[in-house]
Amino acid sequence: AISARRCDASPYFAPDFDQTTMAPKKGTKRTAAVAQVEVELPEAKKLKETLKAYGVSKTLYDGVLEALQHPLVDLPHSARDMLIASVLEGLCVPVNQRHEFQKSYVEMLAQTFQGVLSKLKMKLETASEEVSRIEAAKTELQAQVTASDEALQKALETENKGKEDLAEATHSALAAKSKLSEQEKLRSEGDAAHDVAKKEKADIEAALTEEFRVLRDGTAAADEAKAQYKKLEQVAKSSGMENSLLTALPTSMLKPPSDRGSFDAMVVA
Repeated sequence: AISARRCDASPYFAPDFDQTTMAPKKGTKRTAAVAQVEVELPEAKKLKETLKAYGVSKTLYDGVLEALQHPLVDLPHSARDMLIASVLEGLCVPVNQRHEFQKSYVEMLAQTFQGVLSKLKMKLETASEEVSRIEAAKTELQAQVTASDEALQKALETENKGKEDLAEATHSALAAKSKLSEQEKLRSEGDAAHDVAKKEKADIEAALTEEFRVLRDGTAAADEAKAQYKKLEQVAKSSGMENSLLTALPTSMLKPPSDRGSFDAMVVA
């Protein structure tokens, strides 16, 4: 549902409708109280009171704003500013109180964060492809070294054919060995990166199978859920997850499934 206070709270919200007639019958007293607070308190306190009224923590709110500033959020400044403005009076509003235009903003936020996750996945896939390319180059260069060595041996055996042929074969062998040495170094670096990525992948898969599944389905008691989340948190940190997502993760994961809102569902997904 929408109220006059919610439209005034952000300079980016100016929907063309009658704010009085669109206000819901339920919660009218509470909405009026929040509107009065906004008139009397400065912006910082107004924000605090608004978040409190919606039952949203400042940490979670700031985490979403930080996520929207991620370099992989490929949006024009105007569109990014619009989404930032929609967080307080869109995403923070309880699901059962949202107006249609608020739901559309929430959907845009979900699509934006899904796009960031997809780009991160593509980066990992690109790194794996690079390791494969280096491996293939190593095999090719090794074959070149072998061929060059054979050519050198033949040139030595047939030295009477002339020093020019021998010098050319020697130069070819040395050049190939030099390239092989460079590729060996690159391969070693690639192997190290691949091993790290492989271990992180295994840790993530294990966490998804065990801790994440238990927390997602809400099958663990409160104390056990906290212990399971500690394990999941370690994997999330080691995998390089963004601070904004790490901030939102515990709030969403430790909630029972029935208490999760759309943002929680997006984080858990």
